[in-house]
Amino acid sequence: MGEYFLVAPEKLKAAVAAIMRGEGVPAGDAEIVADSLVQADLTNLQSHGVQRVKFYTDSMELGGTSAVCHMKQISDSPSCALLDAQGALGIVAAYRAMELAIQKARQTGIGMVNVRNSNHCSCTAYYIRMATQENMLGIVSSNAPKSMAPWGSREKYLGTNPLAVGAPTHGDPVMVDMATSVVARGKIILADKKKEPIPEGWAIDVDGHPTTDAAKALEGCVLPFGGAKGSGIAMMIDIFSGVLSGAAYGSHINSPFTHPEVPMNTGHSMIAIDISKFQDVESFLTTMDTYRNEVKGLKKAAGVDEIYMPGEIECNNYRRNLETGIRLPAAVYGELEGLSKKLGLPFDICK
Repeated sequence: MGEYFLVAPEKLKAAVAAIMRGEGVPAGDAEIVADSLVQADLTNLQSHGVQRVKFYTDSMELGGTSAVCHMKQISDSPSCALLDAQGALGIVAAYRAMELAIQKARQTGIGMVNVRNSNHCSCTAYYIRMATQENMLGIVSSNAPKSMAPWGSREKYLGTNPLAVGAPTHGDPVMVDMATSVVARGKIILADKKKEPIPEGWAIDVDGHPTTDAAKALEGCVLPFGGAKGSGIAMMIDIFSGVLSGAAYGSHINSPFTHPEVPMNTGHSMIAIDISKFQDVESFLTTMDTYRNEVKGLKKAAGVDEIYMPGEIECNNYRRNLETGIRLPAAVYGELEGLSKKLGLPFDICK
């Protein structure tokens, strides 16, 4: 499994926020970035956790990402808006967009805010939680640089184009957060950093052959989940998030790995739906609790110990890791330590 350091979540969050401030990110925005990344690590989604910090700082230092978010409003109506992130950190841009979508949903029932000229926005579940905490349904999507072959091709064109959908309950939200590839490319990046193989079926090499070598997979293509179904959904996300926003799409999105000095020009779509405009919120939450209990009470398939609701495993991981600490890969620990030293910051994150 490789070497790990057991780190304290609050210390990790403080260290990441300090690194972001050291790179010129305003304090409030630095907290948003740190919170998003550490939440991903707490849920065990380390592909979208603090391993992304150096990726972001490299881009800021080379000019591909603006440390300060100057959002420009392109269009506005009671329920919709289009924002231009002007090359800002994608996490901050997406956060601001969901804030506005929630505000609009309170007024009209449904708020949809799209963003163009943005960068990597990390874990889309983060923005879903913003909506569910306000007793709203959330739908979030984003496009990404080409890394996936459309169904029937062996050439990169689509991004892993994530989709997240969530609903509140009296307890944990019911939430789906997924890449449209078999696996998020970040997991392959992490495997490459740790010098570990990847499972067969995740990716193909540049010649179109299946590979378990993470480095060859990064040169080649990840594969869509469900074959033609995943490929089709990825294309629709590209249209909703990219084409509709006037952002780049498909192979036209800049790759930060080849040109980190240029903004990615990704597009995000943030949708919030106010439950109170459809029915009494308490009634909805109670029905959701009943729904969850009925599903979890169904007869289990052979070899299954528990039936999980969408997002339940991640919420369980969050609570456990918040208590016991985050197992941070040594390679990622080293990157954060190096960045802190470069910026003249103290580095104390171990539990």
